[in-house]
Amino acid sequence: MDLESIGRAIRRYFSIRELVDYVAMVSRYNRIQGSSDLERAATFIASQLEELDLKVEIRRYSYSSRYGILPPVAGWDLVYGEVSMVKPRRETIHSTTTCSTVVVAHSPPGTVEAPTIFLGEVRNERDLEGIDVSNKIVIASGNTSIVYRLVQKHGAVGLVLYRSSAHEEAVPYLGLFPKPDDVPNMRIPAVAMSRKWVDKIRRMIDRGEEVVLRIVVEARYRSDAAIPVVVAKIGSGRRELHVVAHLCHPAHTVNDNVSGVATVLELARSIARAVRRKELEEPSETALTFVFFPEFYGSVAYLSTRDRTGIELCVNLDMVGEKQEDTDSTLRFVASPSFARSRIEALVFREVFRELSSHSGLGEATKFLGCRFDIVPYEGGSDHDAYLAFGIPAVMLNQWPDKYYHSHLDNVSRFDPSIASRVGIAVGRALMGYAHGVIGEEELEKCFRYYEMLLESSTMLRAPARRAEVSEEMKLEERFGIKVPPSVVTLRYFAEKLSEEEYVKLVEELDKDEVLKFLVVRYVPLVLWWKKTASVKDIIELFEKDYGWRIDVGKIRKALEILRNVDIVERVA
Repeated sequence: MDLESIGRAIRRYFSIRELVDYVAMVSRYNRIQGSSDLERAATFIASQLEELDLKVEIRRYSYSSRYGILPPVAGWDLVYGEVSMVKPRRETIHSTTTCSTVVVAHSPPGTVEAPTIFLGEVRNERDLEGIDVSNKIVIASGNTSIVYRLVQKHGAVGLVLYRSSAHEEAVPYLGLFPKPDDVPNMRIPAVAMSRKWVDKIRRMIDRGEEVVLRIVVEARYRSDAAIPVVVAKIGSGRRELHVVAHLCHPAHTVNDNVSGVATVLELARSIARAVRRKELEEPSETALTFVFFPEFYGSVAYLSTRDRTGIELCVNLDMVGEKQEDTDSTLRFVASPSFARSRIEALVFREVFRELSSHSGLGEATKFLGCRFDIVPYEGGSDHDAYLAFGIPAVMLNQWPDKYYHSHLDNVSRFDPSIASRVGIAVGRALMGYAHGVIGEEELEKCFRYYEMLLESSTMLRAPARRAEVSEEMKLEERFGIKVPPSVVTLRYFAEKLSEEEYVKLVEELDKDEVLKFLVVRYVPLVLWWKKTASVKDIIELFEKDYGWRIDVGKIRKALEILRNVDIVERVA
């Protein structure tokens, strides 16, 4: 058995027809975190794996419990929702019959009809000074939970949210994600609206017309919501290689992340078919583990409650099957941070690159990429973050940017099964090859050396031409340690630890500075989970190694100060 024969066997049984079928089947579930449909989707995925005699289990955790530092989430099921215009004319604007994202996730139920006021972006109390929103439906943008609390506090009876950066016809996917004890204080229904409709209504209001909207939300909260995690294994042994995908998000949204779920599912089935027909052998020392979970909540719960010894790598597939010319996206290989990098991830990159290089150039030996593809240094925002937090090297394959991201326009018409299948086949070939030991040490080391060179050179060529001065007077040797267990840092955690005024101020500050936000919620905690302790100088040098430029020491100190204020990090001797 060699790498090429492994690849041929996987390709032979990797069905694009079945892949497309799974996209349609999984996307029909309204997979909001805490919903019944999320649990049904997990059960469906498990049933498809069990068909081929895979070792499958569904682990169930509770959304009412706390894993790591993730706050609990109230269970919630959506029945129906709509927003319509009553005056100056009657017209349905959006409804769940055609748009699954119209109701803001976890909105309380209710029916309201009221005059409407447009506020634009709402960041804090100052944006509501002198404005009477009592007994009105408010149209606004901004941080969903902050806007919701502010307008409800000031007497609004309903909320219409939009995203100013979204495609003009896209109804955005937005969520409140309340804790169970927040639910009794939530009184007004909330829906989402496209920018195109918001602009129409704003022009009516500017002309002096009275606009009356009607909001209908039929939903119910549930106290027994489960976090479902589906785990399937091929092979045995104390070592594991994980291929994962998050299965949450609204019905009929596809690239995020039904594309990843369907690809991992079909990859597992194709390998299982090849094993059943004796074209591949099950690995005896390194198992391939396929894991499906709700984003963050499932990965943190799963990793915090199992023995992690022997997990050598996680490959996270999140948004892998897009029609790039439509979504304006690029398939990206997101590397582990330099301090967490693995030789196996270099092999995965090589095989993905080979699989995508399908067009001949001057000769058969010369190939070039058949789609937009790039390699980038570590970025957060998906379940590879959880694996990294627990000390496991992890990479992500992801299409970005996507002009239909988190909206109802992320639908099946924009799914590209060709790219998704190539990603799946390449990942499977690399991991099965490594599990079977067909990659020699010399070849693996050579692959890793070139991978490091490629990543470093591509990073340096794109790095901004700046290098902050570092003064020895800045206490660069001051050391910090992590105070919280491995997890994922979210803004919802900050809301628990700060007063409302402090939280609003922090969110506003982080929204204005993406680098500071990345340091606070991703990079600095990750460094400390891996290193246990690190000095200011250590963090600066690691950041420069990963991103090619020396960050201002003041920004690092600001990030550490924010994290100290919420008891995530502490000074150590």
